Amino acid sequence: MEYFYYVTEEKRRWWNKEKFAKDFCDLLKRFEKSHVDIQMGYGESSILRDDFIMSKFPGKHSRPTFIWKKMVYKDGVCIYVLRDAMRHDVYVAQITQGTEATYVAKKELSPQEKNELNSFHDEIIENRYKTDYQEKSPLLGNEVSFISSPLSINSNLFEDAVYETKEWIDDIIGTEENESFDEFSKAAQAISSHIYKHLLDADGWSKINIKDRILLIFHKSSNWILAAAPRKTETERIEKILKRGEPDNYMRGYPQSFLYLDDDEWRRMEQDSKSNLVLTEEQVAVVSNSKPNYPLFISGRAGSGKSTVLQYLFAEIVLRFQLNKDAFDCPQLLPPVYLSYSKTLIEDAKKLSQTLFDKNNVYKEIMKKHSVSYKKDIQPSLKNMFYVFKDLLKKCIQDYDKEILETKFSDEKYISFAVFKKKWSERFGKDRDAVKNFGPSICWHIIRTYIKGWNNDSYLTPDDYEALGRNYLTVSIDTFKKVYDVVWDKWYKDLTSDKYWDDQDLVKYCLEKGYAKEQFSAIYCDEAQDFTRIEIDFILKVSLFSNRKIENVDDVKKLPFVFAGDEFQTLNPTGFSWDSLRSYFVNSIFEMTGLGDKKDESKLPRPIEFNENFRSTAQIVRLANRVQLLRASRLNEFSYPQTPHFSIDGPSIYCVSPNDYTIWDAIPGNLVNMIIPIAEGESVEDFIKNSPLKDKINFENGIPQGLTILSPSQAKGCEYANVIIYGFNTEGNNCKFKVQELLEWFANPKEDIEGDIELKYQVCNAYVAVTRATSRIFILDEFTMNSFWAFAFNDATSANRKAIMSLQSEMIESLDTKKNAWEDDGNLGWINAHPAEEISFAQLKVRDVFEELDKMKNNALLRSDASMMRMVACRYKERNSKEKYAECMAWAFVFEGKRMAAADFFVKAKLADKALDNYWEELAENKNTDEIVKEIIKLNGHVNDIRQQTCMIATGAMVVDDLKEVLANCLSSKDKANFLLNSWQKIVNVAVKHISYGHNLSIDKNLDNINNLKEELGKINIKVDLSPLALVAFNNKELAGAIKLWEMSTPPYPKEYYNAKYNITSFPENIEYAPRMGNPDWGNLLLTDWKNYGKNDLNENQHVILCSALKQDLNSSDVLFNKMLPFMVNHISSLNEYADLKEIIKKRHLFLPYLQSLDALFMIRYGDISTWKAPVEIFVNSDTEFFIRAIKTIQEFKTKAFQKKLDLWFGGSKTKLEETLSEYKQFDRKQLAPLVFIELGKIIEQRTKIVDALKYYSTIREMVNSPKLRREFDLRWVACKEKLAIVTNSSQHSDEAHEKRVELSLGSEQIPEVAEVSQEEWNKLFKVAMELDFTVFDGKKDVQQQEHADVPKINCPSYPANVKFSEIKQVISVGDYTLTYFPKKHEVKIEYSSNVAEYSIKINKGKITDNDEFYLKDNRLFLTDNDAMTPFGIRKFDSLLWVEIYDGLLPTGMYVVTKAE
Repeated sequence: MEYFYYVTEEKRRWWNKEKFAKDFCDLLKRFEKSHVDIQMGYGESSILRDDFIMSKFPGKHSRPTFIWKKMVYKDGVCIYVLRDAMRHDVYVAQITQGTEATYVAKKELSPQEKNELNSFHDEIIENRYKTDYQEKSPLLGNEVSFISSPLSINSNLFEDAVYETKEWIDDIIGTEENESFDEFSKAAQAISSHIYKHLLDADGWSKINIKDRILLIFHKSSNWILAAAPRKTETERIEKILKRGEPDNYMRGYPQSFLYLDDDEWRRMEQDSKSNLVLTEEQVAVVSNSKPNYPLFISGRAGSGKSTVLQYLFAEIVLRFQLNKDAFDCPQLLPPVYLSYSKTLIEDAKKLSQTLFDKNNVYKEIMKKHSVSYKKDIQPSLKNMFYVFKDLLKKCIQDYDKEILETKFSDEKYISFAVFKKKWSERFGKDRDAVKNFGPSICWHIIRTYIKGWNNDSYLTPDDYEALGRNYLTVSIDTFKKVYDVVWDKWYKDLTSDKYWDDQDLVKYCLEKGYAKEQFSAIYCDEAQDFTRIEIDFILKVSLFSNRKIENVDDVKKLPFVFAGDEFQTLNPTGFSWDSLRSYFVNSIFEMTGLGDKKDESKLPRPIEFNENFRSTAQIVRLANRVQLLRASRLNEFSYPQTPHFSIDGPSIYCVSPNDYTIWDAIPGNLVNMIIPIAEGESVEDFIKNSPLKDKINFENGIPQGLTILSPSQAKGCEYANVIIYGFNTEGNNCKFKVQELLEWFANPKEDIEGDIELKYQVCNAYVAVTRATSRIFILDEFTMNSFWAFAFNDATSANRKAIMSLQSEMIESLDTKKNAWEDDGNLGWINAHPAEEISFAQLKVRDVFEELDKMKNNALLRSDASMMRMVACRYKERNSKEKYAECMAWAFVFEGKRMAAADFFVKAKLADKALDNYWEELAENKNTDEIVKEIIKLNGHVNDIRQQTCMIATGAMVVDDLKEVLANCLSSKDKANFLLNSWQKIVNVAVKHISYGHNLSIDKNLDNINNLKEELGKINIKVDLSPLALVAFNNKELAGAIKLWEMSTPPYPKEYYNAKYNITSFPENIEYAPRMGNPDWGNLLLTDWKNYGKNDLNENQHVILCSALKQDLNSSDVLFNKMLPFMVNHISSLNEYADLKEIIKKRHLFLPYLQSLDALFMIRYGDISTWKAPVEIFVNSDTEFFIRAIKTIQEFKTKAFQKKLDLWFGGSKTKLEETLSEYKQFDRKQLAPLVFIELGKIIEQRTKIVDALKYYSTIREMVNSPKLRREFDLRWVACKEKLAIVTNSSQHSDEAHEKRVELSLGSEQIPEVAEVSQEEWNKLFKVAMELDFTVFDGKKDVQQQEHADVPKINCPSYPANVKFSEIKQVISVGDYTLTYFPKKHEVKIEYSSNVAEYSIKINKGKITDNDEFYLKDNRLFLTDNDAMTPFGIRKFDSLLWVEIYDGLLPTGMYVVTKAE
């Protein structure tokens, strides 16, 4: 799937109009450049509804939220179309105003947008064609040379071969009777010298003397057979061997050049009784073909030598690469690569390549001819040519994003099949239906091969699976659906999307991110049946040739892709077939190279099949062939019969009744393995106890005694000398395997996809069971025609014999054109009836017994199978092999996750390194660090490992140098496979805590070194807590050094850190450390320093700490407390905090009258002002009275009566609203204005009549003079307008809000949801409240005699005593005010008259008559109702009353003067 993010023109215009902030724009640009699925991209993505996806970015300050519509097209294109963007809280507000469905419906694509999107999609497809074909470059010169110049050197390797007989191998490896051979160096030299000297001799025997041995060699044409290596004293045996003639029981072979290997290499090969590097003539033809027809598909059964062929082919391609990489002055050719899921196969391939290049004369000669050096040219590059497939995937990711490997794809989160099986058992192990019908192997197969591994674009659904067609169905549709619904959808999908990952997640990530870039020329894949389709996609992507434009079909046939595998080497049918792989691969490579229209011309060869078996006796190979014939004919899964490569005949294969005591008597003392057809995970013990064998086999703790019982799944991959096969039956659907049923089916074939899938499982199990045996098989069943095995019975009964032979003919005939391969009776084996003589098993030599057990152990290791490993442990214990028993028990505990028990058994097995590994892994997860570390220390002297050595250091009497060594050891181990971050973290923690007291740390000397180590470890997520080291320094009085160490550690710091900081820092900088230094008297210390400081330059945090000191110490200075009280008030954030402060004031016995004004403010801000009780007293100070009036006004806002008043307010005209609001004009230009007007606005907004709020804010804005308040009302208007736009879905309201935002230069600034008074304004209000004068009025409203510095006596006119004044009334008009003076009465009258109100006041003989309409403040006259300043100032001076007239704040120089009493 290709992913794109698109913004339509319509949305682009909207985006530009909205003027989103920079962080929004940056994110949108990142989306538009991205080509990954939204789930793997930026932010946190979730499905909003249907195909609408929401991407959130909670970590960013503005919390951006994007809404996308997902558009998926059939041609593998997915386009995410932008529908909306906003802050997340705005999104939430939108949803709460309606529903998700309503919201989504409004965001659907318009018709114009749909047309635009179709055009964009067409452009993608057009560009895809250009990218895939037109923009790809043609083959370069060295690339053409590379694919066109095969060397054909491998043919020369096998002109001379060395073969070894079983007798030779026994003599070399040793038996219980004979000691092993140890003269490998002399033997190799002597053999190679003898061959060289006798190349032209006639065929026949030769003898070579090596110390006390005689090496018997037979010369046959150009080949040499190593027959035996008896002691010289064994004269009779030597003569007997020589008289036999040509040896025919070969067991293995290799090219003669391998005799020239160094001593260790040849010795290792000789001591491995199963090693074999010889090839058949057919295989030699493949590896030496001078004109190979690629791609090659090599098919072969287990033991057929296919991996060896692939390894020889790869060695040749490596040399070919070396000769062409720098040719034609082109960029250097990319190297070839060898891939497998098996690390063992990778190591084998690497070893063979190294051997050929370094030791083989054929290769050495051609390298010499072309001046190529193995050590300089080839050896350095080999490490980049061999990859376990998973390691290559991780390398591809690491090249682009190393961090994701350490987080999303860390090793701790990896789910292998072993981990899957364990987790499956934890989840479904008690579900009998699951265990029986879809065990862990089937689930793993379905999820890996189909659900996750079939398509990179999507997961395969049950409908998709059913549509694949019968050739691809490997489990029943019902089973697939169960696994999909129960295991995948309800469990494993979430498990691997959040916490864990498996191989398919890794390859999907590589493909989706585009990390699969061309990096290899030739690609060779071993065990191809293990690769899923998306892994094949990856393999194609990393090939340089699939990224080239190729003109000629013949050139495609030269591209070196080679796949080797076995479609029958799996227990469960896997969906793999050479036909499907070949078809898929060829189609893909032709499409990718631009030859898609010519793929019908490919005519590529069919897979090469290797059908020789190098392992089993002829009888076993032939019986396996008969099973394969049944599979090919009845189930349409054709394969060719195998032939035994070495002419080793074995005993006949017998069917024995389960009740025949002779077979049970023969088992004790022999190594016998029984295979029963149970699903993986089913109990062996339950199966046996519910069968006729229940009294014949004993179990201890679920483990069978005396023999090993395996499921076919457990037996797969192993080979055993003695095999008993039991439990195959013809019950249920398996009745179709009865001979008569088979004959009827061949007479009238009927297709039954579901039923045939079940039959395939049974045949697969039977094939695996038979092919596990190398020497002897017993079928434990009744020798009747009802037996599952009757189709292979050598039944002497005439009728039965006739039916069986007729069935054989029908099976062969059904193969049509392919039947010739099966017509030779010599290919098919029989099962014979139990003979009269006693039953005997193959008598294995001690070496063979332990070799087989070792292989069983290795198979259990490969499978992580605890029950199988315990059975192997029992077999070792029965043979008194205590250490091997302990090792197997250890591994069983490992597989069960019991690592402490595993480590203890590894110690008993004398495998201290393994014990350490398990202790180390347990340390990573277990909290009992000290206990585990003690066990690790006990391994001292048994391991040479930096982990154990570090534990020893960390738990000793640590000094600084020891700590540095621990940190350095940790750092040096970071790239090791056994690193385990958590374990090293714990050891580092242990080391730091063991730092010894009493020695000088020399901090200045060591600090840089320690800090560097700490920083480097921090890069790999190891945290080094240096606080214990700092504590040592503190106790040593190295305060500065201790502080540095603490500050290199992660907070929080201990009290000692703050103690040190306080003591070496001066006041006031040390204030912040005092509360945390652990001194109970810290407050007193601080307050004393503050009192003596004398400056007022403390920062806010220092004020907070001093306040805390004052609150705690009630006996501290009241002067200091009162000085800090305004700060305390400003920083109160709740009513509870305010109550706590009042309690402290009470305990200090302070009388603060202004608390009643603070009460009101805090009740408005945090509580319910309606419960506030206004003082009943009248206060002299007019500001105090005005403050109380304002609070009462806000109280009124909260009443129901006021809500009704609001209905009247907004029910009339704008003019009426202005007149109504004018009664609040008295608060304008007062510090209480923001509180009154914003509280009123909040009340109006809460009514949810958004239009009323808009009217209020637009009206009140014009009535106030404060620019700051006006902007606040503008902001509230915008907020209300945007709410209205959402509720009404009106673009007009949205546009008007946007225009206002532009006018105010708001951008995308977020406006608070609720109207709020700013903290700055609250601080001003608190200051006003705390400065109010609460002196109570005593009943006399006298204009007080005051001295005024600005009214000097010399400026006051004086008159003679006999001066006569006019008695005529005088009138002066000043604006809306009129001043009338009555001389006779010595009375002044001041009147105010407007359209709204009329007020008047009289002053008689210097006294103000009772009047509430005016008040004096600072000798200036104010109107009471609106707090408006009049143009009159009034003052008394001596015996005169002065009324001074002002123009605003400026005096006019006009006065009215009258007598005052």
